[in-house]
Amino acid sequence: MLKIRDVVEIILLVIKEMHQILTTCQDFAELEKRIYRLVQTITLKLLLTACNYLDEELMKSRDKERLKLIHTKTREIITPFGEVMFKRRYYRDLKTGEGRYLLDEALGLAPRQRLSPWTTEIAVHVAAEMPYHKAAILLRELTLGAVDIRAMTIWEEAQEAGKKLLEQAEEERQAVFDRGELPKGRRQSRELR
Repeated sequence: MLKIRDVVEIILLVIKEMHQILTTCQDFAELEKRIYRLVQTITLKLLLTACNYLDEELMKSRDKERLKLIHTKTREIITPFGEVMFKRRYYRDLKTGEGRYLLDEALGLAPRQRLSPWTTEIAVHVAAEMPYHKAAILLRELTLGAVDIRAMTIWEEAQEAGKKLLEQAEEERQAVFDRGELPKGRRQSRELR
């Protein structure tokens, strides 16, 4: 269950920060940037709270006979709101001897993945429209510095996205030409009269 204390802390932060913003802002540009930063801060706190909650629930619901809790380890993920740092539990599978982070599995996070799926999606879309170094600058500016990644990181993510698209295209080609499966239509035509 979510801890009331965490939710109250976030609400109190919003009230306190909004009061300070409203009493000290000089113009609209400052107002919108400070509110944007507040939204980023709140979102990061909500993400942290959600990750902690999910990790706790996964610990409680795991197969205790099979998965032994070994330790906790911190993970950092860059989101469009900034970097979120959370702890997750590491388990040893007693049958296979394999180590597992149940939270990473539940969230679909690959080992050593630094960018959140949404950040990756945004970076790849931006990089499709402009050079990688300009994409990195644009992401930094749009997020008020919250997403500060190198052009090379964007290039690597774009390469990975390209590989996935090629695999998907090959799978679709095999479905049609090798297995004779007809693709589903993407649009539905209007009724003919």
